[in-house]
Amino acid sequence: MSETGKRGKGRILVVDNDERTVAAITARLTIEGYDCLPALAADHALSLYDQGGVELVITDLNMPGCDGIALSERLREKGGVPILQITAYPTVYEGCTSHIRDTCVVSKPFEWDALMDLVAVKIALYREKERARVDAFRRSMNP
Repeated sequence: MSETGKRGKGRILVVDNDERTVAAITARLTIEGYDCLPALAADHALSLYDQGGVELVITDLNMPGCDGIALSERLREKGGVPILQITAYPTVYEGCTSHIRDTCVVSKPFEWDALMDLVAVKIALYREKERARVDAFRRSMNP
């Protein structure tokens, strides 16, 4: 995947049962140069994730059915992409997601610039980790 623009492109899965929230986040990320996969439910999000190429997930925590915590747990079983969990109730969810590695709770409403900076950092760290993983694998194949 080529890197363009000041933040570099990345593929981001955006999940929230509120269509307006998904549209707003997706619109801003698209303006910043990211490729977005919008989903209004966890099951749809999982099927989009399974298509591959996702480098970051942004999910609401408070959703009907499979909530953001359960979605994060299921995504973690599938791989190591970073997950930003957004919520209007950060004190309610405090500690509920600490067992899921590489997650970050973001309070709604959020500052757009801060969210964009966090997205850029999380994707950069993920890419660095993936490069290191691939390099380690290559070294193990050619001792």
